[in-house]
Amino acid sequence: MRYRFTFEKNIKNDVLTVFEAGEIDNNYVVMYEGTYGLKEMAQASEKGADQFISKLRKKNFFPDALISSKLYEATMDFFSSKSEDKIVVNYEDAESLAAEEIVEEVLEVDALLAEDDDDISEDAIKEIDMDDDTPKFKPEDNSEHED
Repeated sequence: MRYRFTFEKNIKNDVLTVFEAGEIDNNYVVMYEGTYGLKEMAQASEKGADQFISKLRKKNFFPDALISSKLYEATMDFFSSKSEDKIVVNYEDAESLAAEEIVEEVLEVDALLAEDDDDISEDAIKEIDMDDDTPKFKPEDNSEHED
């Protein structure tokens, strides 16, 4: 899935507004909108990624470590810039997987799909279904239930 994070500064009111939007049917839909103290976020950004990320995360907005790091890196110059009042950071889930991992997962799925499941004999089916499926619970056994 593709995400778009927008940071907007309102210097006059000392407000930073953060929007998180996700792509649905080639359109971005805002999933989160939050406000922060602009000076507070700028100071946190100056202190480093950990401070920035801890100030950015809220109860309803908790980007994972990879996304948070990308947001920090993309906004470092944004807070010190007097000319920029808006920045957009795009992120795609595929960025979080290394190309090698993607290839390995595709190969594993291909191997599973290539297995020949058409050669299941009746004996093999009976062997799978040999276990007794009778429930072990007896109605008079109420030791796990309170009255």
